Amino acid sequence: MSALDGVRAKIERAEKHIADFNQARQAFFASNPYTPFLQVDSITGEGSFCVKDIKPTPLPMCAIVGDAIHNLRAALDLLACQLVRLTSITHDCSHVYFPIKDSSQQLEAAFREREIKLLGQAAIQIIQRLEPYKGGKRHELWVIHSLDILDKHRFLVIPLAGAKRIGFDAQVFDSSGNRFPSQDIQRSWSVPHDLFFVLKHGDKVFGVTPRKLFAPDVEAKVDFKLSGDIVFNEPGIIERKAVLNSLITFVDIVNDTVDKLEPCFL
Repeated sequence: MSALDGVRAKIERAEKHIADFNQARQAFFASNPYTPFLQVDSITGEGSFCVKDIKPTPLPMCAIVGDAIHNLRAALDLLACQLVRLTSITHDCSHVYFPIKDSSQQLEAAFREREIKLLGQAAIQIIQRLEPYKGGKRHELWVIHSLDILDKHRFLVIPLAGAKRIGFDAQVFDSSGNRFPSQDIQRSWSVPHDLFFVLKHGDKVFGVTPRKLFAPDVEAKVDFKLSGDIVFNEPGIIERKAVLNSLITFVDIVNDTVDKLEPCFL
């Protein structure tokens, strides 16, 4: 077994958790986790597309995400221990960790710690260039580190949010209930992926004026659609970012970090 096999195994385990989360995520959305409705003011005719009956993200899904985060952080710590064992094979590594800090100053201070010095000068120089601190080049490593600490004390907050795409299908009828398929309307709007908002009961998603969409002597039955996702929403760490996409990015960043340090083992 090579020095990095265990590190890679931790990352693979994180990827398995991510696949499990995605499967659960798809089932959750298939269960219709919220109810959309059109609310129209009887006097002004102004309408609002709203949501209600919002289901909380199931706790098992939150636990899976926490497990994925933990395996990625553990992979980095194991990487640090393997670096130490290059020169001290019997070291128990009880106080060794992969340095990730809140600032560049804290990171530089960590490199002066006795246990961190054991990583070796070549590895320390690589880590310095990676900048694994808040706002550094490897800011994502700081996010992983912070979420891992958070998950040790409570479940991660991963609420349902919208919206990547908003749309509605409208079927048009006259006063006698006869449908006019030629006047049916389909509209949709794309929203940037980083503009998710956490859904709350009764939230107004966007406004619409039905009288401007349809003739005054017809009625419209509207099917409102909101394309959302499950997001990280931890203030000061990561907010309104899709969990699945974030986890995939985290895996890529951790794999790249291992690749950058692999020459130290040659």
